Amino acid sequence: MAGVLSGAAWSVSAEETWPGWRGPRGDGSSPDREVPLKWDVEKDVVWKTAIPGKGHASPIVWTKDVFVVTAVDEERQLMCLDRKSGKVKWTRTVLKANPERVHRKNILASSTPATDGERVNVSFLDVDKMYVAAYDILGEKLWEARPGVFSSIHGYCASPVLWNEKVIVNGDHDGESYLVALDRKNGKTLWKTMRPNRTRSATTSWWFRTAGRRAAWKPGAEN
Repeated sequence: MAGVLSGAAWSVSAEETWPGWRGPRGDGSSPDREVPLKWDVEKDVVWKTAIPGKGHASPIVWTKDVFVVTAVDEERQLMCLDRKSGKVKWTRTVLKANPERVHRKNILASSTPATDGERVNVSFLDVDKMYVAAYDILGEKLWEARPGVFSSIHGYCASPVLWNEKVIVNGDHDGESYLVALDRKNGKTLWKTMRPNRTRSATTSWWFRTAGRRAAWKPGAEN
C-alpha cells in the first residue's frame, strides 16, 4: 500500500461534483458554505481505502463515484470507488509502458482525471508520446489517442480539461510545444495549436470568457 483515500463525514451533497483539477470552475473555489472549522481524524473520517502503487493526481467526484489514478510498476491504473462507503467498484489498467524519467518529487500518475458524468478522461505518458483515454462510468474503455510527442526531464503531468465536446491537454515539453483539443466522443484531434516556447510545464489550461468570447488561458503562457 502506497496511499490511503478517505471520505469525510461532512462531505458535500450527492448532487455536487468535483469533476477535474481544481473543481468545476478550474479555480479551486466552491460555493458550499457548510464547511468544517475543525477536523478530527477519529470523528470525521467515515471510511479509508488502501490505494495500491503511487499517484500524485487528485481524486475527482461525480455524484456517487470517486475516481483516482495510480501507477503500479509499469501499469497506469484508473480506479472507481463508491463515494459513500469507499468500496472499490472497479480497477482498469489504462496503459502498460516502461517508466519514464521523472523528477524526484514527481510520479508516473500525476495527471488528475476529468469527467462529464458520462466519460472519465485520463492522461499518462507512453514512453515518448502523450497518451489520453476515455472510459465510461462502468469502466468500459471508449477510446485512446496519442496526440503528440512529449519529452521532459521532470516527467509528465498534463491534466485534461473538458470544454463542451472537447478534451483539452497541454503539451508543453522540451521540444515543439502545443495545446491540443480532442473530440470527447472518439478522441480524434480537432485542433492542435503550436506554442512558441520549448520549455516543459505541468500547468493546466483554464477556460474563461472575455468580450463575449470563450478563450483558453494557460498559466505561464506569457513567459
